[in-house]
Amino acid sequence: MNKKKIISIIISTTMLAGITINAFAMDNNATVKSEQLKITKVSTKKVETIAEDKVKELSKKYLKEFFGIEITEEYTASAYLNNYTGTEKPLWNVNWSLQREKENININTAIDAIHGELISMSKYNYGAQNSEIPSISYSEAKEIALKKMKEICPDKAAETMILNDNMTFNGNYGEYTFNFVRVNQEVAYEQNNISFSIDGHSGEVKKFNINWDDNAQFPKVDKAISVSKAENLFVDGIEFNLVYNKYRNKYRFQDEENLKNIKLVYDILLNNGVYIDAVSGKAFFQYDNKNNEKKEIDLTEKEMKEILNKYKELKELDEDLTQNEVEKIAVKFIEDNIGKDFTLKNAYFDSNDREKEKGWSLNYTKEEKYDGKIKDDVINEKDEKKEEYKKITNVSIWIDAVTGQIKSMNQYSHIRNENGMGYYYNDEEEFEAKVTWEEGYKRAVEIVGEYYGDKIKNLDYHVEKQVYTDEKGNPRQERRYNYTFNRVENGIPFNENSIRVTIDAEDGALTSLNKDWYKDGEFVSPKKKLSEKEIDKIFRDKYDPQLKFIKKDNKINLVYEIKGNEDIYAFKDFDAFDGDILNYNGEEIIEDTEAFFKEIENSKVKKELEILAYSGLLDIRDFKLDKEVTNKEVIKLIVDAYGYRPYVVEDNRGYNMAKEDSVAMDKSEDSNETPQNGYDLTDKDYIEMAKFYGIIDGEITEKILNQKVDRVDLAKAMIKFTGYEDIAKINNIFKVNAKDEGDIQEEMKGYVALSLGFSILETENGYLKPNTEICYEELCSALYNALQNKKNNNNPYPIPYYKAID
Repeated sequence: MNKKKIISIIISTTMLAGITINAFAMDNNATVKSEQLKITKVSTKKVETIAEDKVKELSKKYLKEFFGIEITEEYTASAYLNNYTGTEKPLWNVNWSLQREKENININTAIDAIHGELISMSKYNYGAQNSEIPSISYSEAKEIALKKMKEICPDKAAETMILNDNMTFNGNYGEYTFNFVRVNQEVAYEQNNISFSIDGHSGEVKKFNINWDDNAQFPKVDKAISVSKAENLFVDGIEFNLVYNKYRNKYRFQDEENLKNIKLVYDILLNNGVYIDAVSGKAFFQYDNKNNEKKEIDLTEKEMKEILNKYKELKELDEDLTQNEVEKIAVKFIEDNIGKDFTLKNAYFDSNDREKEKGWSLNYTKEEKYDGKIKDDVINEKDEKKEEYKKITNVSIWIDAVTGQIKSMNQYSHIRNENGMGYYYNDEEEFEAKVTWEEGYKRAVEIVGEYYGDKIKNLDYHVEKQVYTDEKGNPRQERRYNYTFNRVENGIPFNENSIRVTIDAEDGALTSLNKDWYKDGEFVSPKKKLSEKEIDKIFRDKYDPQLKFIKKDNKINLVYEIKGNEDIYAFKDFDAFDGDILNYNGEEIIEDTEAFFKEIENSKVKKELEILAYSGLLDIRDFKLDKEVTNKEVIKLIVDAYGYRPYVVEDNRGYNMAKEDSVAMDKSEDSNETPQNGYDLTDKDYIEMAKFYGIIDGEITEKILNQKVDRVDLAKAMIKFTGYEDIAKINNIFKVNAKDEGDIQEEMKGYVALSLGFSILETENGYLKPNTEICYEELCSALYNALQNKKNNNNPYPIPYYKAID
């Protein structure tokens, strides 16, 4: 299974792509009737609110009626009235908690303190044990949410449409999330919505929330300019930027270097604004500040030549630097840039094999008398003797032990009294800026040229900043100027890496210096990239202006927003070579799921296949139920189910997991002369993880990898995966309930018996047919049932992208 796999999936053959308007039959009897409520006055809000005892009864009523939760005397209740909700409605928050030996349940309800309407509910059971994959499908969960919405708020439900979020399934917690947004004149108002989280195992509602403005006033849609006019207005402000981006690996969430996942993409910017006023045609940003302006600066041609002349190759030393050697480097740097008479406080050696770096971290300090101003609020006016203060300056510096180059330096100062009591920071004191932003820039460039001579050819020296003004329009003076020089490869920015310099505006001192730079990053050549004109055409095919309501300046406005024709397209990057729209893992978002659903339509395990695909465990491209299965495919599917984690492999390279001469590994490698192929895991990657997880015993050869799998082989693989192999090995305690039990080897009967018990295998007319080769449909069914019975595993599932289809 190629690892550039779909996670852009699916899920329900019954749901509409993108946004689907749902009409609900109204049932007057379903409406929650008002009750005569005991009230009490809250003077702070000058409104009459429901009394605490009555709101607790309402909470119990709603929990039982809408969510099937019976609040017994075992529960402990607490309630508080929140008058500061940001709306005109005060809310009662009622909490119910229950602790038992294997349960820790917490239920919270929020209720309108005036009208008694249920606003939100959440339920957590911290002791619950669930299987590692949902047991209900996305479409089943969706129907539950729709049904509950009609029960709880039928009037509002009739004014909503479903907004299909791209990441509806939370792989770590097994929830399906649905967001139903308010509709007026067939136009969405997303700031009003009804949301549900449905437990993927039990089908229970775990979260419910209503965000609704009963007094909302909507402008008329018939006054909107045409879609074509809006499109032209957007196009005028669109800019396609060619950049290198680093994408996360979907099997891990650490922010660390991932060499195989740096891709060349076109990034889209809407410079004039992300919205077009649908009446006036004016482009704007929702949170733009009219009083702000932008300043920018860059090197002149002469200055660029001067800085490039400072280029100096950085060489690795024969031996790592000792503490004494790095101290000399640190002291010289501090004396040249900060000051003298600093004392070393501590030093330690720091090594990070995964980041391929090791170095020394040193901390220096300096004390001196402080005669400057102290804020009035820290002066003790009762003291007859004037208190004396000291200024403490701390400097931390990290030096590469292999090259001697400084990776980071940070300094900060504080003031304290002579008794060492209290720390009085003086950053907010009034000061006179003796250095301009432009002068600070020159100083920052000098520092880069002096300490990073090997990087100066690969930096973008263009710097921008926002100028913030006060209410009178006067520029606000910054205490520190921050300059970021981003990395450039092949003339293309890679903003993940940079050198950042901070200069004090008062005296021009260097206050921080940070270098983020991957040592082994690989950057594909842009020679075969698509042109901007070609990307523009793809963009126009995928995106159109769509009407929506937004709230700005306390008023609901009708606007156009550029949005994908399919709801899976938020604003994302375009692969520079083939124009594919990429998700957050740098993978193509797969649109065409029709063939997959057509293939599984009549499968007896259709539901299980949907869930597996939605969980990111199936490659739906060219998916065939009757495909023959080899050991290689079983290994890959099980490793995916564990949650492939490349850094585990990297950290265990010392293990002789798989000898290169034992297996025919994929030979394809990224080339800077060919288009990128995505994050494709090789056979070797999979085999190393299979060894690590214990899926493979002994050596593995190409012949073994390509052997077809029978039903007994499948049983053994899946029982190993579930964690019950030790029990399965006790074969003399098992009896296989099949007429052809005699065809099963004695040492395999434990695996087969457990597989039948876990529904991993099934008999047909009492026969197991143990030597029958399996097809892909049976493999997927077996994996699903194995996951339902697997011992707990902390490996995270990938969070998928899917495309909802009809």
